[in-house]
Amino acid sequence: MKPKTLNFVSLSFFTLILICFFLPFVSITCADTKIAKLKGTDLAFGTKIEYRQGDDLFGRSKQTEKVEPELFALLAFLLTIIGLVISAIALSSKIEKQKNFQIALSIISLLIFISILALKFKLDSEISGRGELSGLELKYEAPYWIVLISSIINFLLVVFFRSVKSDEV
Repeated sequence: MKPKTLNFVSLSFFTLILICFFLPFVSITCADTKIAKLKGTDLAFGTKIEYRQGDDLFGRSKQTEKVEPELFALLAFLLTIIGLVISAIALSSKIEKQKNFQIALSIISLLIFISILALKFKLDSEISGRGELSGLELKYEAPYWIVLISSIINFLLVVFFRSVKSDEV
């Protein structure tokens, strides 16, 4: 695969990943009742969740809980933007320089994959740390999985086609 084509593919993957950050990443449920859906940007920058809990004299009371920004989500989001910028610069640069950009793009893709995977482990441990009595469950939505899979595919494509190109020389 030509370096320019490979950089275009990377740009496409980073664009897909960025779009997914604006879609629901995680659904939070309690006793099979959906409490909230959090987008990737909600996890990266924090948000507030409003939900109804318990009964008072006039029905259910409204509760608000602040969701703190998650470092791993923020890191993945920023790396995605950096990857987009580097991919765009690589497309407009000379062929000799495009090969150097591919190393940076593969590292960024791998770091996004690691960050998103670490985010899952952190969220899962926080929910399980609340205990069985809390009844909270996390469901990872399709955009989360698309980010995870796209980042590792992009990494593998860049590494594979760089190694194939190196073997041909």
